[in-house]
Amino acid sequence: MRLLLLCLILLIPLITHADIFKWTDANGVVHYSDTPREGASTVQLPPEQTFSGGQNARPPSNNSQPPAATGYTSVRITNPTDNYTYVNNEQGQMTVSVDIQPVLQGTDKMQVLLDGRPVGDPQAGSNLGINNVERGQHTVQVQVVGANNTVLATSNTVTFNMQRPRFMPAPLAAGSTAAGGSTNNVGIANPNNLIQTAPTMPIAPQSAMMPRAPNAP
Repeated sequence: MRLLLLCLILLIPLITHADIFKWTDANGVVHYSDTPREGASTVQLPPEQTFSGGQNARPPSNNSQPPAATGYTSVRITNPTDNYTYVNNEQGQMTVSVDIQPVLQGTDKMQVLLDGRPVGDPQAGSNLGINNVERGQHTVQVQVVGANNTVLATSNTVTFNMQRPRFMPAPLAAGSTAAGGSTNNVGIANPNNLIQTAPTMPIAPQSAMMPRAPNAP
């Protein structure tokens, strides 16, 4: 089997370069064959055509430019940190700081999302302010938006807690009520749950007092 394969390999060059013969029979039909015969003429074949990809490859252009950036690679909230708690924040104010790579391009801006909803208008800076955040736990996220508010990139989500102080009404002064009238009763700090003191017992006039015993003789 190996010998037969070797013989076929050796015959390939002979077959490739074999002459082609042409003749015309009595009916005018043209024939071609690699076997010579009487009256046949040899056909002159053109030289073999070869192709090399390396030789015909187009050289690199000197004017080629690096590909333009297709988007933002990183948008990350650095402040507040996850599970941060704002303590005694009377106005519910906070600042969201964002690290963005690369920096904002052209007219792109950043939109703050509080609990998944947009807050205020998109801003061009990396420090975004929010006012009057209600008491409790919230989530904050930032989106990079382009023309027509098209979302180009979205940051991570951060959870935080907002603690705002509770203000208690001042206690009522003695001799006044929540409605502004006068009374002898005294109220406490909660006007919806007034505690009244017992009325003062009147003092009996002297005429109603026990008579004194007459003087002894």
